[in-house]
Amino acid sequence: MTRIISAVNDEGLRRSIELEHVKGFSGARSKDLDYENYIFMPQHNLYVAKKRSHFEKNWYDAHRGLHKENARMLTPREFADFLLLLRNGNDEFQKIYKDITEVREPRRVEWFDADLKVVNDVLYINYNHRIVNGNLQPQNSEPLETCLMKDCNVDLTSFNRQGLPIREGVDFKYWSPKPVNNSVAWFFVNSDWAVLDYGRDPRYSNYELGVRAAKIKE
Repeated sequence: MTRIISAVNDEGLRRSIELEHVKGFSGARSKDLDYENYIFMPQHNLYVAKKRSHFEKNWYDAHRGLHKENARMLTPREFADFLLLLRNGNDEFQKIYKDITEVREPRRVEWFDADLKVVNDVLYINYNHRIVNGNLQPQNSEPLETCLMKDCNVDLTSFNRQGLPIREGVDFKYWSPKPVNNSVAWFFVNSDWAVLDYGRDPRYSNYELGVRAAKIKE
C-alpha cells in the first residue's frame, strides 16, 4: 500500500492528509483527459471534474457509469478537501465553490463513495468501491472514527480521515450516520439548506442528482 502525505491550507490552518491507494489498482487514470474541464487536487493526486455528470442514476449505477469511463466517485474526505481547495482558490475556483454550496434554487445534488453498514452492533463506513467480478465492492471497510453523531451545522476544516466532521461550525448542515444498513453519502443543496447527508437510500435517483468524476494523475 502506498501512502502520500500532503497538506491543505485554509485560512492559515495546515492539516496533514493521508491518501491510500489500493495496491495494483489501474483504473481511474488521467490518460486522454480533457484538462479544461478538471481541477487538479495535489494532496490526493486527483483530477476532479468541474461539473457533475451521470444524472438520474442511483448510487450503484453512478459508480458503474464512472468506471466505464475509467473514472471514479469522490469519497467524502476528498470532497471536503476539494471544497477547501476551491474556497481558497482564484475567481474561477470560488465560483465553482459557490455553485456547489450556495443555498438557492435550482437544487444541486451529488453522490459520494461511502456507505454505512452495521457489523456486530458497530457502525462501519465502506468506501473506495471497485467492480470486482461484476459486483461493486469496497476496498476499505472501517469502524467509524470519532466524529459528530448528531445533526448540526459543521466546520469544513474539521473533517476527519474518513470524511466526517468532528466540530460544529457554520459552513453547511450535516445529517449524521444512523445505525441502518442501507444508507450512503450525498451532498444536497436547495433554497432551504446545503447539507452533507449520510442517510440517503442508494436506490434513489432524480434528474438533479449527479456525480463528480475523479481520475488519478498518471
